[in-house]
Amino acid sequence: MIDLDEQRRFLEKRRNDILSQEKSIRTQALGELSPEQTGEISGARLHPADLGSDTQEIETLETLSERNIQTLRDIDDAFERIESGTYGICASCGNTIAAARLKILPETRLCQQCEIQLEQLPSKSPLG
Repeated sequence: MIDLDEQRRFLEKRRNDILSQEKSIRTQALGELSPEQTGEISGARLHPADLGSDTQEIETLETLSERNIQTLRDIDDAFERIESGTYGICASCGNTIAAARLKILPETRLCQQCEIQLEQLPSKSPLG
């Protein structure tokens, strides 16, 4: 049996950690360091290698941010499932999700077997 109070605390900690990480990502993406702090004469980055590196970094930060946003949604959903009494029940098959899995992924909606089945489905291409 899973301790719901413990899960609430763990979910809250995960939420706070993600929000902290998201704040750090946004700070980095906005480039709070001025040219004077970095030793650059100008804030403009004109070398193609610098521009490519900047683009790659921005894309990586956007991907991290998207994952964090989805995880925050999953955490909010987990809180709703705790309140409604459906926490720990697989949304796909209706079986109980193993306590060990909930301790590792407290926001999960699926049991391990259903998660594996979902991952094995061919992904749909946006092009058809």
